[in-house]
Amino acid sequence: MTASTQPGTPALQRGRRLAAFARSALAAAPERLTLALVSLAIACGITVSLAAFRPATVLPLAAALTATGWILGPKGQRDRRSALGGALALGGAALWFLANLRWVAEYLIVRRDPGFLTLSALWLTDHPSTDIPTRGAIAAADGLPDVLAEAHEAWNLNGDMLQPQGAKMLPALAAVGGWMHGESGVLAANLAIGAIGLLAVYVLARRMMGPIAALVPALGLSLTVSHIWLSRANYTEPITMVLLLAALAWAWQGVEEGRIFPLVAAGVSSGSALLARVDGPLFSLGVAAGVAVALAVSRTGSLRWRSAAFVSFAGAQAALTVAGNASLWRWSRAYIERLGPESGDLLRAYSVILGVLVLVAIAAPVVSARRHFTALRNRAAPPTGSARGEERRLGRIAKTRLPAAMAWSTLLLLLGLASRPLWMTAHTAPDDFQVAFVSWVQQSQGLAVDGTRTYAENTITWVSYYLTWPVVLLGFVGFALAARRLGRGTAVWAIPLAGLLVPSLLYVVRPAIMPDQSWAIRRLAPSLVVGLLLLAAVTWQAAIRRWSGPRAAHKEWPRRASMATAILIAASPLTTWISVSQPSGWGLGATSAVWLAEQRGAREQVDTLCSYVDGRPVVLVGTPSHFGTIRVACDVPVVLSLAALTPDAVHAMAAGFGAEPVVLTRTPGNVPWAETPTDATFVSTVHYSSSSLSGLPAAQGPDLFAWYIGTALPDGTVQFVPGR
Repeated sequence: MTASTQPGTPALQRGRRLAAFARSALAAAPERLTLALVSLAIACGITVSLAAFRPATVLPLAAALTATGWILGPKGQRDRRSALGGALALGGAALWFLANLRWVAEYLIVRRDPGFLTLSALWLTDHPSTDIPTRGAIAAADGLPDVLAEAHEAWNLNGDMLQPQGAKMLPALAAVGGWMHGESGVLAANLAIGAIGLLAVYVLARRMMGPIAALVPALGLSLTVSHIWLSRANYTEPITMVLLLAALAWAWQGVEEGRIFPLVAAGVSSGSALLARVDGPLFSLGVAAGVAVALAVSRTGSLRWRSAAFVSFAGAQAALTVAGNASLWRWSRAYIERLGPESGDLLRAYSVILGVLVLVAIAAPVVSARRHFTALRNRAAPPTGSARGEERRLGRIAKTRLPAAMAWSTLLLLLGLASRPLWMTAHTAPDDFQVAFVSWVQQSQGLAVDGTRTYAENTITWVSYYLTWPVVLLGFVGFALAARRLGRGTAVWAIPLAGLLVPSLLYVVRPAIMPDQSWAIRRLAPSLVVGLLLLAAVTWQAAIRRWSGPRAAHKEWPRRASMATAILIAASPLTTWISVSQPSGWGLGATSAVWLAEQRGAREQVDTLCSYVDGRPVVLVGTPSHFGTIRVACDVPVVLSLAALTPDAVHAMAAGFGAEPVVLTRTPGNVPWAETPTDATFVSTVHYSSSSLSGLPAAQGPDLFAWYIGTALPDGTVQFVPGR
């Protein structure tokens, strides 16, 4: 043996230090990446709200937030099992990202939310805010009936600016992808968020059940159609899920270890949900309720410390919620006004409940001190023996019966909600668009036609489409176990119990969304889908502990049953990739949300349209879905005509623009052509996943776009431009 390899030599010591560093880095990687994403998201949300969204402001702020959390925040375990679990979680998330990359959506046409969110992100790639100048469109539309300088719902005028609908955190995050890799980076950004979302699940699960068992719910979510589908396009659910799960994990650590900073971080993360989506206060409220109950039950620290900890948490959460509300009113005013009471009632309910919790937290030490002082003053008159006996009897009853009562109440509540299709049918007041859409889907699936149905009684059934019923039922038992552990005094279980159930229950009862899949699962994906997977794994782990007791030590079946249950939880979502709702010739079909890139073909169509536009103003006739697409992707002013054009109208619009516009339409009969075209300028096909009211869709719905393009002539007629 040479001197350089003998035990205790510098070379061996360096090797051990390197191994220890690698082990620590792998164990910490899931928490660090989750922290980095939350920090970047908050930095994006704040800077875009201040119209200061650019690399020079976003990246330093994100780095500062990450460094603060790194130094003061959660440290976690650094043992070998934690390193192994972290390495497997990290590698699995990377493989998931790469495997889904080829199916990233090309959502550039505004049919649903990802359209305007993706276009907002493209705009932010080169601009500090989402306000888009109209550049003469208002003057071009002035005085003309049915001609607009906006497109209602997604694109609204505020002064002389167009404001895209919705909160701005996700478009800003996707724009960071645009800084890195242009349009492709914008389209793939949410997939990266979804991959880190898997790590966020692992981070919370690791606190709940250990580093190896935590891989089970993370793997299950990676195979869930809802998470795959929502991550491939720019939906807000993945980033909302990350903010929620990070807040729950940090709050768990803060209560368990008696540290205020993780609780403040939890408040910041959960409060920033309003920067991501308009119903953010609902998720914030769940976390606040969980933290309040956990601190009330916990015996870590004095009552005064726990009161100060909750006030600190609530102050951080409220500050970010106020910032999110201000951002929505500044950058999407028409959207908030259109929501009316829905958004306002939710924010008011959040404010009142959080205010009450803060007042209780402040008053609790005062009341406790006063009672203590009164007891000292009345020490000469201690309680009678019968009074002490009654107190002990009530304590024993609470200790023995409360946990079971809480567990059964939780389980029966969830089972009752799941049973609603057996005894109710939900309807809504007639709404022309919803009735027409639901009736169309019902007809296409051969269902009884009743367009007023909301299918709200099926919300738990919706979740079963993505998780399967065995996982859902195991998750119900897991929630009951969490309630039982809370009843026994394990305070931290209040955090996932309230944090995951509170935002879920409102949407379980009143989803307020078009009931077609996979669209409808958006309401429940960030909380209930993830929550059932996590709590199903809790049930599995509890069963392991029971099966591995002394009586089962000599038997083989506990190990096999444990392995089978883990496989059931992790792999059951894979079975939902096969759909029977729209059978093929064999009675089965592959779920289209998995194998289809949404709006495949849209990028090619938009590039072709922009090449014909060639930097000139546009008159878009009868196709509002492309209003924002043309304005952002082609970067030209646009007016939308909802009725047939006349030569006088074309002439007036040209005068308003100060240039002869290009006319784009899919309805050639609404344009005053100089010579009637016989063929479209070009034809494009865009592919969509079809809709389903019962089960996951197995078909695609291709949409054929035949575009007729022309240029305005001085007399107001339009010269047709033939295909190239």
